[in-house]
Amino acid sequence: SPSSKYAALHIIAQEDTIRKLKIAKKKPDDFPKDTLGIYIFQHDSLIKIPNVKSFAFPKDSSSWMVYHKAIDDPKKDTSKKKKKKKKKCKKKKEASEKKVKKDGKTAVYWNPTTNKRFEVENVKEYAISDGGETAGFICEWKDSLDSVKVIIKPYDTKEIILYNGPGKAKHLAFDKSGTQLAFLLTTDTSKTKLYTLAFWRKGETKANQIVGTSHPSLKKEWSVSEHKKPFFSDNGERIFFGTAPNPLEEIKDTIPEDEKAVLDVWSWHDKDLQTFQLKNLKDELQRNYLAVYHIVENKMVQLADESMESVNLYNYNNGLKALGLASKKYSLYTTWEAVSYADYYLVDVKTGERKLLFE
Repeated sequence: SPSSKYAALHIIAQEDTIRKLKIAKKKPDDFPKDTLGIYIFQHDSLIKIPNVKSFAFPKDSSSWMVYHKAIDDPKKDTSKKKKKKKKKCKKKKEASEKKVKKDGKTAVYWNPTTNKRFEVENVKEYAISDGGETAGFICEWKDSLDSVKVIIKPYDTKEIILYNGPGKAKHLAFDKSGTQLAFLLTTDTSKTKLYTLAFWRKGETKANQIVGTSHPSLKKEWSVSEHKKPFFSDNGERIFFGTAPNPLEEIKDTIPEDEKAVLDVWSWHDKDLQTFQLKNLKDELQRNYLAVYHIVENKMVQLADESMESVNLYNYNNGLKALGLASKKYSLYTTWEAVSYADYYLVDVKTGERKLLFE
């Protein structure tokens, strides 16, 4: 741990046990899950927590950590046995009584040296601040609609519910001080979802959507990209995130699988080799362009776009100048030369203005 008071380790199942299950054609869900081991140096003791999927430490000195269960522990039935009653005709379940589908497992914000803990159910994603003083959780479940709850828990105060309602959330990101949090949120109930950038700072009781789908600084038919996790500048004054053209609605497929033809089409006029196109297909489908939100000025600026795809930040993301690269027009040269070409720009992080340095 960063505090050097204990060590945490994954204890995995023995290889021959896994091999036997593979030979028996068992599914990975049936394999034994990892155990979290916590060795406390002061007491020369080892604590074992079974069925743990993952765990995380803060970057700086702290004894707090978060671990996420792969399988929830069975709940003990503490109720007394009731006397048998005569069977009655069961009424049909109302819509509100339908079984809720839980999409996540329990996560625990824990200090092994003091055994203080905070448990959250249905967790899909979690994060812990650099100093360990705050943890964040995204909880998801489904009844008639997708529902999500975003919670933060400071180590010394009561938890705060930042959002609780329909939709989905992802990509929790704390600033260096642990007093600000950014994440992506959508309230769309359709299959194709448009995300917004949500923001919370210490002293507030809920998160605010600071870059919505109709933000004036967004390009027309663009929105916040779900494929890039937001991050803060080291000084906490700016949030960087990705934007992209709105995803297209999927067309309903009316053709049976056995009637479909699958083929790759390539022309020598294409700027990229076919092998390169296939290898980078996923990256191209998830391509997004860097933007910044200036917190104090309450202002969003688009830094990169289709004409200048990449922007490099400096000085721990605090710098007011950045280096932009535009390489698309040189793509054809890479088919016969093993050299990368690009035009380089000096980019003003505050305004988004660009100055060509050299081609």
